[in-house]
Amino acid sequence: MAIVTGYYCTDRTTAAALTSTGVGFVGTLDERDWLGLATYFYQEPSVARKRAIERSGGAPLQLAIVECDIDLRDCLDFLDPRVAASVRNAEPAFLDYEQKSGIPVLPQARMRVVDGLVSFAQPMPSPYASASAQSPYVNRRDAMFLDWYISDLAKIEGKKKTCIRAAFVGGRALFRESLIFDEVHIQIAVKDLGVVIKPRPYTLEPA
Repeated sequence: MAIVTGYYCTDRTTAAALTSTGVGFVGTLDERDWLGLATYFYQEPSVARKRAIERSGGAPLQLAIVECDIDLRDCLDFLDPRVAASVRNAEPAFLDYEQKSGIPVLPQARMRVVDGLVSFAQPMPSPYASASAQSPYVNRRDAMFLDWYISDLAKIEGKKKTCIRAAFVGGRALFRESLIFDEVHIQIAVKDLGVVIKPRPYTLEPA
């Protein structure tokens, strides 16, 4: 059984309930969450805190972080190259599903790397500007594809995936030609909260 540590950021009241009862994790409907409908955890506590502050309108004093163990035994894990190859092969079936169901093609943020900079939708205003300041981060198509893939896998093969893990690149490059970025992080999108084990409080030093 593969176990990793994940960090979930919430408010202090919810964190107290989670660490005492294990109940209270909330899923997301945020279209910026690329891995579909799920409860999101980060493998880096500092990233969990930063994302929560961004979405709370900048109120860090009300935030708390919950540390958990997450069982990856039945995870769709994109850190394994074999998983990406298998999922990529499902694209034709997904396109067929879209056409037959009449679902419109959903908008997707256009990501590109230019001169060592991650850019979404539009060029950066300056060589070292933050990608998050520019980006709408809208990735509905990624989310819809993965939701469909997991559902289809369960119906056809009887295989239930409890979570998805993937790495994401963002932020600023070290320099113009660099391919090393300051906001590379790993997300775990949990579909079945039964794989979340031993929630406990976590104290993060002020940013």
